[in-house]
Amino acid sequence: MLGVKGLLKSLREMVDIEGYARLDSPVHRIDPRVKLVTTLFLVFTTVTVKSIISMLLLLIVIFLIALLSRLPMRTFLGRATFIIPFFAGIIALPILFITPGVPLLSLDLGTTNFIITEEGFSKAALFVFRVWLCVASVIVLLLTTEFPMLVRGLEKLRIPKPFTAMLSITFRYIFLSIDELLRMLRAKEARTFGKLGVRRSVKLAAGVISTSLARSFERGERVYQAMLARGFDGSFRTLNDLKLRLPGVIGGFFLILASITILLADMGIIFPGVVPTLRGYMRILTGW
Repeated sequence: MLGVKGLLKSLREMVDIEGYARLDSPVHRIDPRVKLVTTLFLVFTTVTVKSIISMLLLLIVIFLIALLSRLPMRTFLGRATFIIPFFAGIIALPILFITPGVPLLSLDLGTTNFIITEEGFSKAALFVFRVWLCVASVIVLLLTTEFPMLVRGLEKLRIPKPFTAMLSITFRYIFLSIDELLRMLRAKEARTFGKLGVRRSVKLAAGVISTSLARSFERGERVYQAMLARGFDGSFRTLNDLKLRLPGVIGGFFLILASITILLADMGIIFPGVVPTLRGYMRILTGW
């Protein structure tokens, strides 16, 4: 229970982005539509390039954006890395053992012998790094854009209203759900003495989860009925409408240009000798 409680608190801190989204910086002042399109280009480039050199160039671009955003590096890196062990690490784990190649490490577990190869380790590391770059790009977007403005930007880009409405409501009530779950866990701790066995711990966890789901369903019904009673028609209206400004458009253009340049250089269409040359220098310096 204590571990779950700590995880929920960490999750709440990770989701809480409004304080950083209200900072003032050149990146914060860019229109959300521009930031959404440029982030999409960054993610597309990240999942398309094949060379580690191209990924490192994208890493430099992302760090430059984070520095221009005046975000605390500890906050940015913490949020970008939070999801990696739970998603990328689990998916990349089998790659270590199923990729044929030169043996790097052998794990003998009784009747089974697992062999980690150099090629498997390289592929797994590249996969995790690729996922981290994608997550870091999205984290920069979230930490520099207030969520209502982000939803408004999606609406301006003709994203279907049911999706944006669902996204907005989810973000509004995720904090309430986490806080209620924390209160339930605190109440369980106040009524529990001594160490619990595995069976009782599982029973308590099942009770907390089922009660939380039931309360969430009931709250959702009450909120929906209240919204209908107040004339909700599927649209969230804001007083602050979006306006494209020339500095933001120029910044977005150069960022998209940088992404396209890295992608074409990785494919060898432009600057065909740059990526192999940098790859050779990297192999000499690191041996990888």
